[in-house]
Amino acid sequence: MNLRLRAVIVALPCVLAACAVSAPDAGEASGAVAVDAPLVGVDGSRDSADTSCNVVLRSMARIPNNTGGYVTHNNYNWVWRAVIDVSNAAVAEGDVPSVMYKPAGSDGWKSVDAAAQTSSGGFTRFVAEVWEGMPTAGMSGTSVLNTRVPVIPYLKLAQGGRLFDHNRIGDPMGSYVISGEAGLAIGEDPAVCTQAPSETRPPVGWIGNPVVAISRSSGGPCDDGVPMSDGFTYDTWARQRAARRNVCFEVWQQGVTDWANPDIWRQIDVQVHYRYSANDAWQSAYVSMVDRVGNNARYALDLSGLDPFRPYHCTTEAYATSANGQYDEASMEFYFTANGSTLVAGSGASFQGTYQDYRTNHCP
Repeated sequence: MNLRLRAVIVALPCVLAACAVSAPDAGEASGAVAVDAPLVGVDGSRDSADTSCNVVLRSMARIPNNTGGYVTHNNYNWVWRAVIDVSNAAVAEGDVPSVMYKPAGSDGWKSVDAAAQTSSGGFTRFVAEVWEGMPTAGMSGTSVLNTRVPVIPYLKLAQGGRLFDHNRIGDPMGSYVISGEAGLAIGEDPAVCTQAPSETRPPVGWIGNPVVAISRSSGGPCDDGVPMSDGFTYDTWARQRAARRNVCFEVWQQGVTDWANPDIWRQIDVQVHYRYSANDAWQSAYVSMVDRVGNNARYALDLSGLDPFRPYHCTTEAYATSANGQYDEASMEFYFTANGSTLVAGSGASFQGTYQDYRTNHCP
């Protein structure tokens, strides 16, 4: 097993009592503050272990300085970047992520808040930079090899409790570890939390009226849309010239979409499910609401985002040569869901989309 990808588990001390730590040095900007060791609880007012992908550490490693070494703080402590994904449902509730760690040789724990970066696939990505009390560039090779720094991300819950990431750690009292034997890094496990947790929402009353809006003219995201019976064709003209490249549809839910409701995005979960080959697993992505039409909420899927031939993308999706031999073609099978209600083609099967591009090497 690759040690860089293995989550090392240690027991966390001071479970039932506060663990005092010294305050950060004057002038430090890391934001590290003294915190209690985690408890195991059952509700938002107490500490608990998350196993539902609401908060998950993706990776934590020293930041390269692009000259063969690593970034340091004040030319002393190496700086680690912790990458944390938080479910959008947790973000919507105002839950704030932090990364908690126990510096080597210390009896207490410190915590650094993370800052939001991007949102995708039901998660919002946060990043925290950690250096206070961490290993230094001047350590000997033996000291580096013997380094062990317990680390664990958590959410500060609105009710006052904390929700600790145990999506890769079975022991509810355990943590990740930055260790010398694992290269002072916690690597990503791509098999963990591939999808964000879904919320239980009532099914919508109706989903329909799919149209394809591929046009060069300016206007709204769904203007010039034509009814989509089975799918779409996205060719080189659409890729190079079109101002909008969307599939739009509408959703109605009584008491939710029939008024200027600012929480529609929270109450209705709208996704596209797609694949490029019948042998592939289905992939999912969230679809954004763009406006309202009467009592309906209208959504638009930007087709350029799923284009296997899009610029700067090394194509791994299945594709073939067109019948006339002039183009490469990738067929995409897809359908939509809104709180579990499904929108498919009139035949009851999935929609079919065809992407075309000039024949070339799509992975330069």
